[in-house]
Amino acid sequence: MQSINIYLSKTEIGYYLPDSTSNWRGINLTAAPSGSKDDITVFDGLKNLLSQIDHLELYKINIIPDQHYILYSYLKLPLISKRKISNILQHELGNHLINDLSEYRYDYIIKIDKEQSCIECGVYFIKKDLIESILAIAKAYSVELAGIYPLNHLISQNYIDEHQIQNDSRIYVYLIEKYAKLFVYHKGFLSGYATIFCKSSNIDDLINIINQKITAIVLHENQIEFTRVDSSHPDILSENNDSDIVYPTDPPLTFDQLPPTDYRLFNQCFQPGALPKFNLLKSNIMIFKELKKYSKRLIVTASLFFICLMLYLTNIGFNIYSGKQVNGQLEAKYTQLINKYLPKGTSKINAVYVLKQRITEYEDQQEAVQKYSERKYETITFINDISQMKSKITSLTVKRLSFGQNSISIMGKVENISDYDLLQEIFTTKYPEDHYRLKMDQKSQGNESILFTTTIRPI
Repeated sequence: MQSINIYLSKTEIGYYLPDSTSNWRGINLTAAPSGSKDDITVFDGLKNLLSQIDHLELYKINIIPDQHYILYSYLKLPLISKRKISNILQHELGNHLINDLSEYRYDYIIKIDKEQSCIECGVYFIKKDLIESILAIAKAYSVELAGIYPLNHLISQNYIDEHQIQNDSRIYVYLIEKYAKLFVYHKGFLSGYATIFCKSSNIDDLINIINQKITAIVLHENQIEFTRVDSSHPDILSENNDSDIVYPTDPPLTFDQLPPTDYRLFNQCFQPGALPKFNLLKSNIMIFKELKKYSKRLIVTASLFFICLMLYLTNIGFNIYSGKQVNGQLEAKYTQLINKYLPKGTSKINAVYVLKQRITEYEDQQEAVQKYSERKYETITFINDISQMKSKITSLTVKRLSFGQNSISIMGKVENISDYDLLQEIFTTKYPEDHYRLKMDQKSQGNESILFTTTIRPI
């Protein structure tokens, strides 16, 4: 997968393909509206740039912001093992930042000075909010973000020769027509970069602006000595060895003026394998500092966790042992019951099937008995009720009792109409209409005796 290097600055966004000889392609950013953040304009420009790249999904991008977005810090350490440098930086870097270190991601480069027996560290910071915004844009455009790197490589390779960079603090000034580029080096590490524009074509106006910028830099970096740039300087483009402001012998080339042969500098510098150190995309987790800060609590918590874990494992082991014991007892009881209640030769596998058959037969038998018992209970209850009526109606005589599948009938006789009315009242009270249906037929005889038929049907 090919790489695309995208450079972010306050005034311009551009990209370059390391594996190609195509020229630099850039977008000039318009001035941000009053009251808004510069980052908003940069993010809009980045989206605009990504939308102009064909087949963006075939590339992975390297973001290279300038010093407007990347902070710099210089530390001097004694000669120690390289493995200990990261731990020391995690404790020391908090004093060099306005915000908390957890809000930044950082990377560093070291120089070993054996003469002074020390290690010099140049540390570069970038805010996590900026990284999250860049990651969100990369995700929206479905492109892989390989890394975020400082602009130190680009500046060193294209503007300043290696022999010019000293281990002291200097300001390098490059005059190019109506603008100038200032590079501030602190102990040999790039700590600042600025481009100064001048609307006027007068060189004196440009030099005055440069002097104002240098004065501001020196007030901020009090370790830098400088000589003010003057229009009467004998050779404005010659190197001044007596000053900490260095003027190049030849003006640097712009991106559009770089010949094809110079693209090797970009290839050496910006191929993914050539930038392993300065990757600000990686996270810096201060785990050792936090572990030391809460070491006692962590030890107590870990001890309690270990005790709870041991108790839990012991409980699991005991449950497994108890389960085996109970299963053994149940197995023996199961075999004993099979031999006692099931036919001889019944195996454990067939025992369940045999039991199901017997249970089914037993349930069918019980259902039949229950139906018969309910039928018998209704008949006996009815006969008992008739017997109780006999004590109240002395003339009541039952001549025939019959019952079918869904009804019980009687045929009887009473001697007079008053006994019949009393009988009807008792039946109505004894068997309400919502539980029984009553049907009474009366036949008169010469002696005023009444024959009746009563059919009772349970609802």
